[in-house]
Amino acid sequence: GTMVIVGHGAVVLTSKDQGRSFTVIHRSDRRLLTGAITNDQGDLLLVGQGGAQIALPSGEQPSQK
Repeated sequence: GTMVIVGHGAVVLTSKDQGRSFTVIHRSDRRLLTGAITNDQGDLLLVGQGGAQIALPSGEQPSQK
């Protein structure tokens, strides 16, 4: 599976190797993120200062792809 960590400044870290390495995404809205879950389609539901929003599995906004 994929490990996802979110935080201050709209940072989304993802790891596919049990946390040995991470890919870092800086989302353009720069708002605090406090949680993330995966929906049935495999996308992320990110929750934070800006409310809830759907993101790609990488944490990117669909328009950032």
